[in-house]
Amino acid sequence: MAKQQAAAGNVTVANRHSEFDSRYRFFRDLADRSYRTAERKPRAKPAKAKPDSLSPVLAEFARGWNQTMRARTQGFYHSTAMVDAYFSRLEHNLVLLRAFSGKPLLEGELTAYLSKLWDEKLKALVDVDEPAMQKLYSDLKRIKERVRNPFAHGGVENDGGSLFVHIPTVGALPANFTQIRNSVRFNFIPVEKDDHGAACAVFDEFDEAMRNGPLSSAHDFIEASVDPVYSADQIALYKRLCEGTTQERKEWIMHWSYEQDRHDNMDY
Repeated sequence: MAKQQAAAGNVTVANRHSEFDSRYRFFRDLADRSYRTAERKPRAKPAKAKPDSLSPVLAEFARGWNQTMRARTQGFYHSTAMVDAYFSRLEHNLVLLRAFSGKPLLEGELTAYLSKLWDEKLKALVDVDEPAMQKLYSDLKRIKERVRNPFAHGGVENDGGSLFVHIPTVGALPANFTQIRNSVRFNFIPVEKDDHGAACAVFDEFDEAMRNGPLSSAHDFIEASVDPVYSADQIALYKRLCEGTTQERKEWIMHWSYEQDRHDNMDY
């Protein structure tokens, strides 16, 4: 019966946008702080040796180097966690938008949609061939393949970068040798401040495009924490509301929130 109900769209998905968004922004803030710390010059400690001694100079240099490398490494850890959190939030939002967009669902289409990859979900809702969106889509895929996937899948790179091919008389070379500059392992610190900043810029631009594009009205429901229902009548309702005025959506959301609070508190 559960499978039949799911196939018919008679299901609700919990809207956890705020949770995924908070996780994303938590790691983004930590990464920003770490990279800023790495750029700050360490406070000099009072010299305890003779002025002409080289040891305190070397010790101070080593201390500053260690502090910088530690902060850069922490920035890398936080930034990769941020990227992973962003794509988790994106995929969750795409599931919510499948209902809120108002696009009708065929029998069994919901379960098929849920099994798709993130980019297939996106293509079902957005025209990624539109010039501006095409560039953003390409940038997202690059970040996903270069940063997220290798660290989320045990270091495996899609282009063979995790494989070292044995070349006679030469040695072991990465399979993606001709494209090694694109590998996340090209630098000593895999994700540096500039990489982090570039990823954040892409994420911000894509979020703005989604929020202000054809699905703008549907995002009102996401940000209001409305739990979507995927039945035909509810999707038709979301479509009418998205085509209506902002005030009409606000009033409906207020009523939905009131009824949901009554349900949560068992105030009958």
